[in-house]
Amino acid sequence: MPEAPKGEAIYRWVLSGKGLTVQPDDAGGFVVLDSTGVVRLSIPTPVMWDSSGAPGVREPEMAPVAARVEPYGSDWLLTLTPDAKWLSDPARVYPVTVDPSVQWGPNAQKSYKSDGVVQSNATWFGNPWQSNHAIYWRGFARYPLSGIAGKYVVDTALGLAYTTGTATCQTEYIGSGSSSPSGVGSYGSTVSSYTLCGGSATASGSTTDSLDSTIAAWVRNGTYNNWLGFRSHWEANTGYSYKGSIPLWSWCTTHTRR
Repeated sequence: MPEAPKGEAIYRWVLSGKGLTVQPDDAGGFVVLDSTGVVRLSIPTPVMWDSSGAPGVREPEMAPVAARVEPYGSDWLLTLTPDAKWLSDPARVYPVTVDPSVQWGPNAQKSYKSDGVVQSNATWFGNPWQSNHAIYWRGFARYPLSGIAGKYVVDTALGLAYTTGTATCQTEYIGSGSSSPSGVGSYGSTVSSYTLCGGSATASGSTTDSLDSTIAAWVRNGTYNNWLGFRSHWEANTGYSYKGSIPLWSWCTTHTRR
């Protein structure tokens, strides 16, 4: 949007595909399932942001966008309705971007901000310093642990690739997370740490720590869909520390149970 709309802004898309069903997820987005119930596409939480950000200083102001999906003949209709009050706020810096996006397969990442904003399909952490406010993100990610069912987990390593935010080297932490994250408080207790700059990093790769025992317990107990938490050492009242990453398993050493 180059400027504030004169009236209510509404955006609509028709989602078409033989046998597809669209359902809401638990983070304000949607999943698209085929006729067998397999998630083929994920629509992350729709969000909008203005142009008040400054690289390396603060992120732009961001807000969730109200979204709904409904049958539309043999298709589905996705409707986004940005908040008019947010758009008309004198503090808004235009242009404003309204961003519905799509990814293949199920969503395995999500993030929560301390002011209540939620974003799926992203692992963000640290303080975005929006309008110089002391707020912070914490991210969550889960992994296909059912593939090692019946194994003893001996050692793990988690690789992380920088995606956005500050490239300054920072200490970050991994938490024991939750079976169903619902906010920043779902981070759990710290089980590992790493230092991430603007490239990549590895957690728990050269040492035995609580990440190893946490994953081992999940596999032993059959809780394959738990989420790990991610947070920055620098959160509230610290200035700009926002960073995003893609957390990927580097390796997991297992032994067969006897």
